[in-house]
Amino acid sequence: MEQLLALGSVVQVRADEQTVLRMVVAGYFPCDSATGTIYDYSAVLYPWGMQMNPALQMFNRTQIVSVEYEGYMDEDGRNVTAGIPRAIEEYRQRVERRLREEDGAGEEGTGEEKTGKDGPGRTAELMEFG
Repeated sequence: MEQLLALGSVVQVRADEQTVLRMVVAGYFPCDSATGTIYDYSAVLYPWGMQMNPALQMFNRTQIVSVEYEGYMDEDGRNVTAGIPRAIEEYRQRVERRLREEDGAGEEGTGEEKTGKDGPGRTAELMEFG
C-alpha cells in the first residue's frame, strides 16, 4: 500500500468524467453506511470546508488527479498511517472468516465459491484495500 496523504492535504479529485473538485483530506478509510463501501479518504470541499450539512465526501486514491498541497505529517501521524495497512488486513481476515461461516464453507474440497445472501464473490471487494 502506498503512503497515505497527510490530513489537510488539498487534492484535485475526479468526481465524474467532466467534474474535478478540490478537496481537503479529513480522514482515512471511511465506510459508506448505506452501501458498506469503504473508501480510501474522507474529505471536505475546498474552500468551503464543513457546512451546515456536515456530510463528508468520500473518494479513492485512484480518483486523485493531482496533489496541490501536502498537509502536516509528524511522527504521530506516520505511526498512525503506518498501522493502517495492518488494521485493514486484520479487518479483511475477520470479514473473510465471517463470510465463510455465513456462506457455509463446509463444502470443502469442491473448489467452488458458494453464493451467500449478498451474492457471489464478496471477498473480491476486499481486494481493493490492498
